[in-house]
Parts: sequence; structure tokens; C-alpha cells
Amino acid sequence: MIDLKDIIHHYDSNTAVSLPDLTVENGDELLVIGLSGSGKSTLLHILAGFLKPTKGTLSVNGTDLYRLSESKRDAFRGKQIGVIFQQMHLIDSLTVTDNLKLAQFMAGVKVDVGRIKNICIELDITDKLHSYPDELSQGQKQRVSIARAVVNEPSLLLADEPTSSLDDRRSEDVVALLKRMAEKTGATLIISTHDSRVKSHFSNVLNLDIKKVEAV
Repeated sequence: MIDLKDIIHHYDSNTAVSLPDLTVENGDELLVIGLSGSGKSTLLHILAGFLKPTKGTLSVNGTDLYRLSESKRDAFRGKQIGVIFQQMHLIDSLTVTDNLKLAQFMAGVKVDVGRIKNICIELDITDKLHSYPDELSQGQKQRVSIARAVVNEPSLLLADEPTSSLDDRRSEDVVALLKRMAEKTGATLIISTHDSRVKSHFSNVLNLDIKKVEAV
């Protein structure tokens, strides 16, 4: 379960973002929408453990994330939180397999080539296991990014604007894929977007413009 309370973050003396209290149960799905500057990126970075808020608390499965030291928070993220960024951040000098092995190694998880292959079968990229990122299409890179996010079976899966540069068909495919992978691993799924096409796929939507969860 995710429990967010009394969160305020000050970027400087003139810029502060206040986020609504939020509880998300294990295995639930939530879409986060809002205009630019409403706090979507701030929320996602706080949930991922990248941005310590100025005030407030975040609990993920009973762990107060920002009471952990930075090194323990990194370790927690590696095992419990999968993040799909707008930019893929794949390592160009490593093959797809090695990028995924690295995600396991960095999280302190035993490297499991069998799990890597099974995930890549699910994502239809087994023929790219020995390819390098610059040999992949944008869609294939995105699938590798999803594979990296779920390879350690996280309890929380976060995606930042996963459909922003996609046409309607590919947008539908990516949302369906994220939902399927989250369901398969039992992860809570939170997607942040300004893409109105995604809204129809979610029954719970957090609108940061009005700081309220809406049932769709």
C-alpha cells in the first residue's frame, strides 16, 4: 500500500508544490493527470524515492521511504519500485540482456537469465536479447525499458508520460502492456500523463488541477 500525507515540496523560496493526501492499495491502478506545473513530475519523483519532499511522509508497503538513508532508499527502490522514464536511459555499450542483468545486479538481486528471457517473451523482444540499444526501434527500446522496470518484480510500477510521442494504436498497445505486466506481477501501477487518450483506460484518476481522485 502507498500512503502519501501532507506533502509539500519547495523548489526555491518562490516555488512550492502541494500534493493531496493519497492512499493506493496493493495491486490498484491510478492515472495522474494535470496541467503543466500541477505537480505530476514532482509526485512521480517523490513516489520513486528520487526527490525528498520538504514536508510530509510517504509510506510504501509500511516503509517510510524518506526515513531511510539514501543508500537504503536506493536499495529499496531497486527491489520494490520499477520506473519507466520518458527517456529510456539504456546503456548503449550493453546488450539488452546485459542492461537487464545490470538492473538485477544493481538491486542486489541474483541475476536470473531465465526470468529475463521470460519477460522478453512476454514483451515480444526475445529476438533482440543480444542487440544493442542503437540497433532497436523506439518501440523496442520502450519495451526493454518496461522489462527493466519489472525484472525485479517490484510492488510499485511507475510510468512517466509513456504515450506522449505515440500514435493512437501504439498508445493503446503501451497502456495495455503496462496494465498486463502490473497485473502479472501483482504490482500497483501509477501512470503520470497529460495525454487525454489514456484516461479511458483507468477507473481511478488523480486530477492534480483539483487535487482530487475522480472515479471514471
